[in-house]
Amino acid sequence: MHTVTQALHQRKVQIIQSVFQLHTNAPWLIHAEEYFGTQDVQSLLTNYYTVLEAPAESTPDAHVTILDLPDQPLQIEVTPRHLWLSGDFTALERAMLDRRYSLFGNMGLFFRYSLAALQRYHGIVSMHASSFYHPERNELLIVGGGSGAGKSVYLFEGLRRGYQVFTAEMTFFRIDGAGVHFYKGALHDNVWTGSIQGEFADVIREKLGVQHLEQRQNFLAKAVIDLTPAATAQDVISNPKVLLLLSRLEQDRPTCTVTPITDARTAACRVYEVASEKLQSGYVLYERHPAPNVDDAELQAQRFELCLQFVQGAWLRGVRKVVAGNRNCMEAVQF
Repeated sequence: MHTVTQALHQRKVQIIQSVFQLHTNAPWLIHAEEYFGTQDVQSLLTNYYTVLEAPAESTPDAHVTILDLPDQPLQIEVTPRHLWLSGDFTALERAMLDRRYSLFGNMGLFFRYSLAALQRYHGIVSMHASSFYHPERNELLIVGGGSGAGKSVYLFEGLRRGYQVFTAEMTFFRIDGAGVHFYKGALHDNVWTGSIQGEFADVIREKLGVQHLEQRQNFLAKAVIDLTPAATAQDVISNPKVLLLLSRLEQDRPTCTVTPITDARTAACRVYEVASEKLQSGYVLYERHPAPNVDDAELQAQRFELCLQFVQGAWLRGVRKVVAGNRNCMEAVQF
């Protein structure tokens, strides 16, 4: 699998502080607009703020080698410094239905491999959480969790109350001697296409200037919305006051129940779960190949220690569990 006898096309990309050298005999794959552009729900830009061309002189953290071999089964090998893949990628891409779970899809292997590299080589922890910044209060509101957490609801309700978008999907932080630093995440969000006609139609029109959603792909009946008009000016925010909500929203729930997590170790455990969700969840690549784990014991131990430091920092206003409805969820912020 490691024997390469032909010249491969090269592309070097940078995500936050991590650099990846891509090698392939299928250049169409590593330049595909659907994965590196802004219009499709499977795009990496629904996870990251930017995927940039890296400077020529930059040293890669890791290499990704992709060999498109007709009629060959998919094979994968993962090491901290190299991700090797071979197989009939032309056929796999053609047959794929839910393209989010392709190699470069926003729930695919490269995304998760890059999360591991960001932590391994730069100490950047990646929480599955959206974040909204209130400049007058210098407060970062983080809403963590998967499906049902209500990240999009908090997004639109937050915009109504003076918050700016810092990231729609993944929240990245690093801790050093100067405190905690947050890095801007995705400003393209996958939202339900009905939202534009539903309860958030007014804020979508007023804050984002969107009159309709272009539904280029129909995965989960979602489409991509550009949040740039409502985004923060800063790409990095250092030492804001931080409030983390571990939320579950039920659309018509009449009450907002808030449970503060005051024990530091318990809070760290909950933050660790949010920070590990994308790294440890099982998934199937190309709907036929159970994907390998990119996490390991060393990363896990480091991540828990960083989560413990995070909840013990002077910047933290609190960690709260929230069960609420769409209309009263912001009560958890005022608590």
